[in-house]
Amino acid sequence: MASLEDLTTDQLLERARQLERTSDMLQGLLKDPELRQTTLRGLKKLNPSLPIPEIDAADTVRAELEAERQKRAELEDRVRRNEITQSIKEDEARIRQRFGLTDADVVEIKKLMTDEHQPIPYWDRAAEFYVAQRKVAEPTPTSIAPPTYEMPDKDIWGKGIGNNAQLNKIAMEEATRALNEIRTTGLAGR
Repeated sequence: MASLEDLTTDQLLERARQLERTSDMLQGLLKDPELRQTTLRGLKKLNPSLPIPEIDAADTVRAELEAERQKRAELEDRVRRNEITQSIKEDEARIRQRFGLTDADVVEIKKLMTDEHQPIPYWDRAAEFYVAQRKVAEPTPTSIAPPTYEMPDKDIWGKGIGNNAQLNKIAMEEATRALNEIRTTGLAGR
């Protein structure tokens, strides 16, 4: 580009008009509240060393806020982890006391709680299940009394005990007697 000293008066006037139009357009962009930030950020992007107090101050504040947000998030995570750890310790102590468990037992209960296929999400339920799995079944008493049966109508059926043919005959006689009784009372016609 030629230096201003080398330009003619007409060229200088044309250059001044171009700069005036550019200046007017830039002033219009800077006056619009919606476009001001975008325009200033564009100028800063073109020339990062350009001092724009409005943008520089906002960026400084934004960086400080972001650092504080990050510190607060880390603190909240640390507090949350501590609360979870404390809760786990309290739950472990509670089930140790309630069920009389050892360290090895608690490790096994944790495995039940985090089982891939069938997890048990509650400390008490997992401990109950663990204890039930290890409980030895109580043996059945060795002396079982045989059942006693009372024979109905001993006078009728007593003659057939030990003789299946005799029991069948008595059964047929009793069935016939019952059928005749039904016929004579008139119940069969109903």
